[in-house]
Amino acid sequence: MRRAPSAPREFLFGPERDAYDAIWPPALRRKLALMVMEQPRQLRQNLLRVVEATLTARRETVEEASLQAAFAEAVDDLTGVTRRRQLAARRAS
Repeated sequence: MRRAPSAPREFLFGPERDAYDAIWPPALRRKLALMVMEQPRQLRQNLLRVVEATLTARRETVEEASLQAAFAEAVDDLTGVTRRRQLAARRAS
């Protein structure tokens, strides 16, 4: 005789996911995704990885201003703008 199926258990992500959710509010995760999608396809994966890693490593709740700053910095780094600025500054001195 078969047992009746039990009610599905609640799925828990665990303390790691709770910590991640504390750092990345859902609204800012959506904002980051939209910002990344506006960029050229060849930058998207690395851009998402760099911004997410940079802000997650700080272990503090991401805010709009820090997201914008980290995003701009990552775009500049990945497109070579930062390196060109460094070279121009070196030539000027």
